[in-house]
Amino acid sequence: MSQKNTVTEHFLAASSIHLENVLEYIDQLHTAASEGKSLNFTGMNEVETMNLLRELIYTAQESLVEIEMLHAHQRQRRNKQPVLRLVKKVEKAG
Repeated sequence: MSQKNTVTEHFLAASSIHLENVLEYIDQLHTAASEGKSLNFTGMNEVETMNLLRELIYTAQESLVEIEMLHAHQRQRRNKQPVLRLVKKVEKAG
């Protein structure tokens, strides 16, 4: 069963952008937008660019939730595992 690529996955794969470069790219978008410059360097129109940014935000938020849930689940499993405690042998009286 093949899974459809999301816009984000397709964009990242097609553009060969590594994860560490995503923030830099978004910062360039922000700089251009805040200075009122054209976003033509994206190769997309404004609506496509905005939709891509929304998808990136959504995907990043969902990734954080999944990672946090995984860590919480791992902590919960660690806390439920039985613990072996060694105690000093005490001779019974009598």
